[in-house]
Amino acid sequence: MMNKYLKTYKMFESLSVDGDIIVSDIKDILLPLDDIGLNTEASREFYSPTEEEEIYIRLINYNTKEILFWDDIKDEILRLIDYLKGSRFELLEVNVALNHEEGTYNARRRFNNLDYIIRNKDKAFSYFSISFNKI
Repeated sequence: MMNKYLKTYKMFESLSVDGDIIVSDIKDILLPLDDIGLNTEASREFYSPTEEEEIYIRLINYNTKEILFWDDIKDEILRLIDYLKGSRFELLEVNVALNHEEGTYNARRRFNNLDYIIRNKDKAFSYFSISFNKI
C-alpha cells in the first residue's frame, strides 16, 4: 500500500537541475570578465560510460589590442574555484596559451593546478580554460 506514496524520478533528475543552476551561477561569477571584453563560456558535460559530470569554463581574448594577465582574471577564477568546491567539484585541469612578445601564442599548455599560471603571472595569454569534475 505504501508504494503509491513513493515519488518516482528519472535518474540524474536532481543532478540536472542542480547542474543548470551551477552553470548559471558560474556565468554570473564571470560577468566582470565579459565586461572587460573576454569571451566567457561555461558548460556542463557528462562522459560515458560512467556518466561522470564535468564543468568546463573557457575564457578567450579575441581583442588583440588588449593583453590579458593573471591579475585580470584572478579574483573571478579564485571565487569560481571556491564556489565549485562548495558544490562538490574539484579542479581537474587548466589550459593556457601564453602570448609571445610579437602577439602570437604558444600551443596550449595543460596543468592540473594553477601553480604555473601564478608563478608566471607577468606573462600575457590569449586563452584560458579550467575544468572541474564532480567528487
